Amino acid sequence: MATQSNSDAEKQVHLLELLSSRICHDLISPVGAIHNGLEFLEDMGPDALEDALELMKHSTKQATTKLQAFRFAYGAGGRDPSITMKDVHHAMSAYFALESKVTFDWENGEADRDEMPSGLCKLTAGALLLMGETLPKKGTITVAREGSTVHISAEGEPCKFRDGTVDALEGNCEIDNLDPRLVHPFVLGLSARGFGCSITTEQGENTTSITLEM
Repeated sequence: MATQSNSDAEKQVHLLELLSSRICHDLISPVGAIHNGLEFLEDMGPDALEDALELMKHSTKQATTKLQAFRFAYGAGGRDPSITMKDVHHAMSAYFALESKVTFDWENGEADRDEMPSGLCKLTAGALLLMGETLPKKGTITVAREGSTVHISAEGEPCKFRDGTVDALEGNCEIDNLDPRLVHPFVLGLSARGFGCSITTEQGENTTSITLEM
């Protein structure tokens, strides 16, 4: 029993390490840019103030926007009953606007304030992050919701799920075989099963979709 418990603990730690690696990878660039702005200001003096402040302002916005999206998708904040779909809409609209490569279409997202089943906001944020990964170049993400069912579709050239994503989402892979690229869908699927939410995916020609149903 002790050996089995140790093995399970090691897998859980490995999962946390992978998730931490993913988050750090996404945040290191804007945080590093803030540091570079401070060094630039220190080296160049007052003449560099305007450029340095602009760099730090832009990088701070990137970091805080990503942190808000990650807070909803990974943190306890995503399951907070005070969080609404409108909050998710705001956070993810800002997230996709960072690089201006994704057109984000969520009809009535601004006005969507009715009560949600526990965890649906969290899972929606996670699903949107996943759909963003299917668009390495430009594309469109569309969100439609009816009651406790959320349908998210993506379209672009190219647009496809990364190899192993669906298996990770469905839990059909071992934690030992995960890497930072697949830890997100694995954790999303794990969270969905914990909340009693079914997830279905579809892959077409330059289209992907994911449906959450509770």
